Amino acid sequence: MKVEKAAEWVAPQALVPWPDNPRSNDGAVEEVAKSIAAFGFGAPIVARRANREIIAGHTRHLAALRLRLVKVPVRYLDVSAEDAHRLALSDNKTGELATWDVEQLSALLGELGADLPGFDASLLEQLAAAPAAGRDVEEVEDVEEPVDASFVSEPGRTYQLGRHSLTFGSSLGVTDEAELLLFDPPFDVEYSAWRPASKTVVVVVWRRCDSAFRWVADRVDEGFGTHELVFTGGLRGQHNHTLPACMHENVTVLRKHWWSEKFEALDRETLALSGVRVVADGRHSSWQERSGGVLEAQSIGMAWAKPIPQMMIAMAYGPRGCAVFDPCAGSGSGLIAAERSGRTWRGYEIQGPWVDLIRRRWTKECAAAGQDPGPDQLSSPAVAAAEPGARRPRASRLARASARAVGSDP
Repeated sequence: MKVEKAAEWVAPQALVPWPDNPRSNDGAVEEVAKSIAAFGFGAPIVARRANREIIAGHTRHLAALRLRLVKVPVRYLDVSAEDAHRLALSDNKTGELATWDVEQLSALLGELGADLPGFDASLLEQLAAAPAAGRDVEEVEDVEEPVDASFVSEPGRTYQLGRHSLTFGSSLGVTDEAELLLFDPPFDVEYSAWRPASKTVVVVVWRRCDSAFRWVADRVDEGFGTHELVFTGGLRGQHNHTLPACMHENVTVLRKHWWSEKFEALDRETLALSGVRVVADGRHSSWQERSGGVLEAQSIGMAWAKPIPQMMIAMAYGPRGCAVFDPCAGSGSGLIAAERSGRTWRGYEIQGPWVDLIRRRWTKECAAAGQDPGPDQLSSPAVAAAEPGARRPRASRLARASARAVGSDP
């Protein structure tokens, strides 16, 4: 008899919060994060297998993101969307039905210590008053709370950023007929959830787990040719120049229409804009370019953000003026590289704080280039600060020509 797994360990970024979750409770995430940090997960997050939407455990999910956990336990259920939402509501409501025995709780806290996450003197005072009024104390385990108070973007909305667009939501099931696909799912996420569209001729894929190799092999079976990029040092976002032969990141370029001469594959004007150096024989192989990737990531509170020069190199493999689909947008470096190279970027991101970040980076980029960011801009105190990374022309000949082709002018 087959034994079903109680839970699987997956990257928290692979999960999709239910956008219509009606629960909210300020402060819940911080207390749950303290509990997870102290004791680990007592119960897995519950999600619908078909689309990885969270059913129970929104607060645990957000706490895991705040703690920057690599993996979380997830219990997948094979249920319909309607049943998933019914279960989510029922799970939250039934958690409110139990009441506390205040005397026994006070005695236990006296033995175990009252410094447990979620408990303080004011709560004990509320508990003492609750039985007389028949008032229950709410459980806060599954309350959805933004990771950052500055999270202002709206789930489900598509933001227009110049000729580019950013959708706050999951890209699973989305088909975008862009010529260039930037594909870098969260760590340990199954790559097979996404496929290139019929019009996609170039895919730049970051290989991070076993399923990435299977995904690349499937594309080869479909007729794509492969080309390997190896990033070290600065273009990986690391400033270690002591090991120039150390490989930090493997990226595969897949193309439907291969080339007879490898130098024909690259848009050399975009490569020049990237800022990477050229060696004596004309190869762009100076991967140790200092790009500021780590410092940039730390400045925005992320563990990692791709350096812009790395994304510019990815753009150089796509046709000039092409559309770019970025289904896991992350920090938005792909948007900045597309703007600087004259491509049109369409991105998806499921994490609210990162959607805010992408909009702020767009606003800063426009301020530095002296152009209008449009109504969906999002300002920050450092809105006028220059973006670290590649050389930034105010509006290159390449960018102007591509902008005219799509009906706008940078």
